Amino acid sequence: MTYEDLTQAMRRYSRTDDLCKSGLGVEGSRIRENVILTPGWPPERVAGLGEAELISANGPLYGITVWEVDTGEKAVTYIRTGCGAPAVMDALLSLGETGCKRVLFLSSIGALDPAMAVGDLVLPEYSVSGDGASRYLTDSFADTLGEKSYPDPALFARLKEETQAVCGQEGVSWRLGRPFCTDSFLAQFPHLPAIREMGCNCLDMENAVAFRAGALMGLPVAALQCVSDNSLAKKSLLGGVAEEEQVRRNDVRRRVIPKIIKRLFA
Repeated sequence: MTYEDLTQAMRRYSRTDDLCKSGLGVEGSRIRENVILTPGWPPERVAGLGEAELISANGPLYGITVWEVDTGEKAVTYIRTGCGAPAVMDALLSLGETGCKRVLFLSSIGALDPAMAVGDLVLPEYSVSGDGASRYLTDSFADTLGEKSYPDPALFARLKEETQAVCGQEGVSWRLGRPFCTDSFLAQFPHLPAIREMGCNCLDMENAVAFRAGALMGLPVAALQCVSDNSLAKKSLLGGVAEEEQVRRNDVRRRVIPKIIKRLFA
């Protein structure tokens, strides 16, 4: 399957000239070269990035929200999709005919490594599919369970370089991630031993399909994620994360991540 196959099918069954407007509620001409895509973080979570202007509060798909953020050098488009692989996939597919040239996927991530602390940064070097959305990017609904998808090599290398530099200055730990992408916060727990046997050291819900969609579209995508929990330390999303750990995580998101993004998009 190609992106052209997808867009032709979209138009075969609908009446739209602007796929971005139809999907995100924003005219394609409003999308900047640099796009930040996040399932759940509003711009105030990364306040150091710059002032955000709301340009679409409730997009046609999933109620997606779109802002334009003035970083002080150049504006970036900031999109919050809502959680889950389908919303992230459809947001990316909506960007294919815009001026977007690169996408940074920004999100929380759950650790499956005792050495990872809440607030550490993770750069996925690949992602293992456990989501159902990825199969829609195959020709015949092929089962993608366990398949690896990869970030764009050049964008990932640049992100790694800038993350290493900023984290060194700020004294923040960062690691390479091998996430398993799950469809469920709750039903994942019985499968954690099997997921770890796949070589995965963390969990998220979206970056496998983000990398796969980016590759299909020829759109560079890489991911920068912040550890929110660690199930192996009994600090899961269901409870156990201490207040001081959450304070550290919030500080990393507010101060450190914006510095990395500004250097990446400079």
